[in-house]
Amino acid sequence: MTYKIRYGGGHSPEQWPREVVLAPALHLVKGDLATRL
Repeated sequence: MTYKIRYGGGHSPEQWPREVVLAPALHLVKGDLATRL
């Protein structure tokens, strides 16, 4: 829900779902890379 509020503020409903999906995914990727390093 935080992502929806943060990225959905000034964007149309057609744009924010992509951010809602990418933001947690990028976070997981960064965490995965950190653990591998």
